Amino acid sequence: MAGFDLPDNDVAFHTNQSIWMSTDIDILTAGLNGVGVISGCDVTAQGSPDMTVAIAAGVVRIASGALVTVTSGNGTITAADGTNPRIDLVSASDTGTKTVTAGSAAANPKPPALPSGHVGLAMVYVPANDTTIAANQITDKRVILSQLSKMGWLPFAYAEGLSSTMTVNTAENLAADGGSLAIPVNLRAWMNLDSVTVRNGNTATERKWGWDLYQQDVASATLNRVAASSSDETFTPSGASNRTITASGAPVVLPPGGYWIVIQNRHASNTFDLRYATAGTLALNTMQRKTTTNPNGATLDFTAATWVKFTGGVAGVVLNGRVFGESVAF
Repeated sequence: MAGFDLPDNDVAFHTNQSIWMSTDIDILTAGLNGVGVISGCDVTAQGSPDMTVAIAAGVVRIASGALVTVTSGNGTITAADGTNPRIDLVSASDTGTKTVTAGSAAANPKPPALPSGHVGLAMVYVPANDTTIAANQITDKRVILSQLSKMGWLPFAYAEGLSSTMTVNTAENLAADGGSLAIPVNLRAWMNLDSVTVRNGNTATERKWGWDLYQQDVASATLNRVAASSSDETFTPSGASNRTITASGAPVVLPPGGYWIVIQNRHASNTFDLRYATAGTLALNTMQRKTTTNPNGATLDFTAATWVKFTGGVAGVVLNGRVFGESVAF
């Protein structure tokens, strides 16, 4: 993984590739603010060169701090100008969409501006009348956030204060149609979030639940959702059980930091028994409960007056991650 380059004149396809451009500065400035490439996303010539470039799969970090997956694929370079060269820009959007933005053909071309919300990946020098893109026409413009990429991946993360040795058997009945319990979770490293598991204590009658994960990255009462259950789970239990729902778009790449997982009862008329481990003698506020809009939205106000702090213990909630390149939770 090489990263951002400005080739010397003697190795560049054209001396124009060795000149600092305003777009270069914009890409580097974004990198200083933590916007760049975590892994992969290298742009290369095709094995049999044509007017496309190959874009490798990878992960980028966007302005919100979220890590976004970019799938592998090709980027199309539009037909060359008949008279003048141009410089095209390859980038990834804040949703992971691969984009090639064509520059304007000129005797001394410059690349286009970096599109808003995008992460720069490469520049492609396109000579007049060109019909194939060779390797030396592509200049790497990835700002590699190398220290972030060395932190590893979490296989799981318990709700703050919970451990695998604790007994999770005390009932907390979430109200029908929106009863929610918000629980802090601390990710000390990256996580490829696969799913969320809770301990349910109901033993009969239909139940329905879902979850949303919010990131606490700003000093604001309103937090932004970064992951959610792929669907609600409706089930009729015959005994207490662990219940798991996969994340929408799994795996969801999460950077280290503080999060709030909100477990919500989405059944119209029946309660949902979310079990918790009781607190010891040093009982502090560990969670908070409220009946919220069913389902919860993309943002959620965590300090509205109707939230009630909870000191009784810690909910049986676990975030399940993927590791070792596997396609299932650890």
